[in-house]
Amino acid sequence: MAELEYRANEAFQAAKARLDAEKLDRETHRREFIKKLILDRRRAQQAERESLQEAERKRMEELKAAHEAQRRQDTERLAEMEKERLRRLAEERARAREEAEREQSLKEARLEAIRMKVRPIVPDDPSRLLSSTAVSQNQHRLEQSHPLPEEMEGIELRRFYLTIDNPLNTFTDKQLQSDRRTRLSAALFDAGLLDSDYARDLLAQVPLERPVRLEMMTSLEAEERRMKGTSKYAPR
Repeated sequence: MAELEYRANEAFQAAKARLDAEKLDRETHRREFIKKLILDRRRAQQAERESLQEAERKRMEELKAAHEAQRRQDTERLAEMEKERLRRLAEERARAREEAEREQSLKEARLEAIRMKVRPIVPDDPSRLLSSTAVSQNQHRLEQSHPLPEEMEGIELRRFYLTIDNPLNTFTDKQLQSDRRTRLSAALFDAGLLDSDYARDLLAQVPLERPVRLEMMTSLEAEERRMKGTSKYAPR
């Protein structure tokens, strides 16, 4: 009886050991399978990350190349714009220079016309350049006459009259005092302000008594005066 129980117990222990071994083997296979799944998942994730990184790297390279191409295009466009601006500036300066030369030519022509009008008409007499004037001849005659000391007073008096026979042409005191700019300049001089910026600004605001003559103006200034004179809004 005891032997049967012993054998039965051994059989039970052997069956249990076999079951435990099978269970351990299944657990080992399960863990290895799970480990393999985890490793495969990690490899897949790593491959996915590397693929995304490669795609991002390519995208950044393409974006950088696009930016570089755009930068070159913008630089070339700005260079062309600067060349065009300099070309237009050179043309404007050339036109302004031509206009100034034309204005100067017109001014010289007007001045020459005025000079032709007021130029004295005298006969050609080259010997007159080397001859003495009437005043110098009279003075020479007086000096050659060897006057006595008592006659010097009369000689000096005659010289004085010879001088005043051709008086200088200038403005009279009445004409000078009638000019507003002259009166204002005198008042500023008396106040000690004539050399100040205030005096210069004040004198610049005082209009001229007589308008500037047309031949002393540029064509643009003369045209502006004519437009003001013909406008119905011009002051009367």
